[in-house]
Order: sequence, then C-alpha cells, then structure tokens
Amino acid sequence: MKRYKFILFSALVLILGMLACSTVANVPATPTPVPTAIPTPVVLFEERDFNPSNCFSIDSTAEVKYFTEEGAFHIELLVPEWHALAPCMDAAILFTDFTAEVDATQVDGTDQNMYGIMLRVFGYDLDYYVFGISGNGMYTLIYDHLRNDRAMTRIVDWKHSTAIRQGQATNHLKAVLIGETIELYVNDTLLETVRDDRISAGSVGFVVSGSPEGGVHVSFDNLVVTEP
Repeated sequence: MKRYKFILFSALVLILGMLACSTVANVPATPTPVPTAIPTPVVLFEERDFNPSNCFSIDSTAEVKYFTEEGAFHIELLVPEWHALAPCMDAAILFTDFTAEVDATQVDGTDQNMYGIMLRVFGYDLDYYVFGISGNGMYTLIYDHLRNDRAMTRIVDWKHSTAIRQGQATNHLKAVLIGETIELYVNDTLLETVRDDRISAGSVGFVVSGSPEGGVHVSFDNLVVTEP
C-alpha cells in the first residue's frame, strides 16, 4: 500500500513539474530594448576646411591679419584695442532659424579679449548679433549695427562661467536661434536663454577684439550650421 501511494505521489510530482515547465515555456520572451534613433540634424552650411574659403576673406591690414592654416581660419590682432570682424560674404548663405557651432581657440595674446561668432549678419552692411567669450572665462551677447554710428547694445552683459576654458584653450561655441529666442552654449553647457526681436535672418561670421593690454590671436574651426 505504501509503495502504491509512493508511486502515485511520484507521478503527481512529475505531472506538476511537466505542467510548470510547459507554463514557463509558454511565457513570451521579454523583447530586447531598441534604442530610440536620434535624428541627424540637417546641415545648412559647413566650413571644415577654410583653405580656400568661398565665404571668408583673408585680406589683411596693418592692424589685423586674416589667414588659413591647417584647415582653420585665423584672426590675429597686431595692435592693442582693435576690433576685427569676419562675416561670411556669400549673399546666398542666409538662415532664419538655425543652430551654429564652431571650435574657437585662443592661440596667443592677452586674456583680456573677446572672441566668438557673429549671428544673423549680412556682409558689412547690416546689424548682427555677437556671441562672445573671453580668455578670462566671461561671456556676452551683443547687438550691433554697422551702418549707424551708435553704441552697441549688450543683451547679456559680461558674466563668468566655469564652463569656459580660460587662456590658450579651445572652446566649443553653440548658439540656437529660433524666432526671437537665442540659446547660448559653451562646451555643451547652456549658459543663457534670451529673447530679442531685432534681427530675424542672416548668416554667420567671426569676431575678435583686443584690449589695451595687447593683441590676440584666435583660430576658428569646424563651423557647422544646422536646422535647430
């Protein structure tokens, strides 16, 4: 009798085990997560090799030297207290809403300076914005007009940021312009978001300013303009 009960018990255990295995086998496998694809921004304009450039002039003067070297565009101020502009001179290159990025390197000179990117500029005739940083870790946003003899407007007055690499270093500058909104980034850190409606469209360029302490030498590379 005991042996009969044992056989029944063993058979019951076997059946339950088979049912459990069948249940586990029928559980749908957890799908492997698929990473969400990040769309590649649409490139509107880029300049990764400035030699030769269809956009930026290298006509130098006694005060400032413009030249290309190893695929980068250089602006070297030869005298103190000078302000050099290098807007894109191709009238066909105009943007409304866009993201502009560039690698800017202070090669030499005083840290009391400003260098950066011109935004929504049109040649040497109209107004423009400047997103600038300095060798001592400051940043600013300026509105200026070349046709009118009036003082520039600081939309963002000079502010310090630890995101800016000081002295002879490379900083990645990025500005996002959508309508009246302007976002400013350095080395992928958001510095400021402002609104200004004075300029709605234009191109890009570069700016370098010195101080009474002396001139400064800055190079610009990997300029890319994309849809925001």
